[in-house]
Amino acid sequence: MRRLATLLLIAGCTRNFELPSQAQPGSLGASCSNNGQCAGGHCVDGVCCDTACAATCSFCAIPGSRGTCGSVPDNQDPRRSCGAPCTSCFHGLCAPAIAGSDPTLSCTGGAVCGTNQICGQPEGGACAADADCALGTCIAGGCRSTFAEEVSGNPLITPTSTTSRRPVSIAGSYRGDITALVDESTSDGNGGYFEADLYAMTRDVTGLWTGVDLMTDRLGEGGMAAAVEYLGTTAFVALYNHESAANGCPAGAACGIYGVLIAPHSPPSSPEIISDTATDVFAIRLAVDSKGALYLAYLDSTDQVIHVLLRTVGTGGTISDGLRS
Repeated sequence: MRRLATLLLIAGCTRNFELPSQAQPGSLGASCSNNGQCAGGHCVDGVCCDTACAATCSFCAIPGSRGTCGSVPDNQDPRRSCGAPCTSCFHGLCAPAIAGSDPTLSCTGGAVCGTNQICGQPEGGACAADADCALGTCIAGGCRSTFAEEVSGNPLITPTSTTSRRPVSIAGSYRGDITALVDESTSDGNGGYFEADLYAMTRDVTGLWTGVDLMTDRLGEGGMAAAVEYLGTTAFVALYNHESAANGCPAGAACGIYGVLIAPHSPPSSPEIISDTATDVFAIRLAVDSKGALYLAYLDSTDQVIHVLLRTVGTGGTISDGLRS
C-alpha cells in the first residue's frame, strides 16, 4: 500500500489532506480488466486474484476479502456458475435456492423461486391456483404460507402414573391467540377416578402461556362437555357440568350448561347460565358467523333434542334458546 499526501499552501497556512488507502495497481484486490494488469497474472471477477479461482461457487471479489479466492456465501451465485434457474451455492456446492428468494435473478415480474425451483408469486402475491405460488397455497386470491408449529403449554400440575389428560377443544383469535381446553383426571389406582378438572390453557401472541382451572373436582371421569370459540380477542368457553339444579347444584358452582369469558392473562368472568336443566349432554359445539354472532349447539339425550342457541348480549348478557330442531 502507498500513502499519498497533498500539501496545500493557502495564504501562508499549511495543511495535510490524506487520501484513502488504495491497492497498488497490479496488487491483490486491485481492480482489473485483464490478466496483464495483475502482478500474479490472475484477473478474476474484476480484481487481481491470488489464484485462477476457477472452481464452481468460488469468487475472488467477496467483500472483506477481495483478491483472495473463496467460496461464496450460502444462497448466492454471483457468477451464475450453477447454471440452472433458481439454483445457488451452498458450502461450495450447487443446490436449489432458498424458497422465497431469487439470488440469480431467474424470475421476472416480482416472482421468486419456489421449493420446486420454479418461479412463482411470493407471500401475499395475487394468485388463481396453488401452482401460481412459490410458497404456500392460494387462499382467497393470495399466496399464503401454511405450517405446523408445536405450541404445547406447560401443564398446571405435574402428571403422575395415575393422571390422564385429553384435549377437549381448541380455538384461535384473528391475531394469533390460542385457547385449548384440557380434561385432566386422576385415578385412585383401582380403576376409579376421584378427581377430574377442566383447564383452559391460553397462549398469547408473544408465546406466553397462562392457565386456569375452570371445573374443579367434578365427580367421576365422565359427565363433562366443553367447547371454546373466540369473540375478537376474548375466548368464550361453554361448559357442561353433569350436576344440575334439579339434582342439587354443588355449593358455589354453576349448574348444567354455562359459559365464561376469558380475556388474555385474566381470570374467567362470572358464569353465564345457558341451561341449568340440561342433565345428560354428550357434546357442545360453538360457531361464530361473519357478523360475530355466537351460536351454541348441544344434544340433551334426556329429551333427544338438538338445541341450537344464539348468544345475544343484553343487560348483563343473556343466551336465548331461539332455534330448536
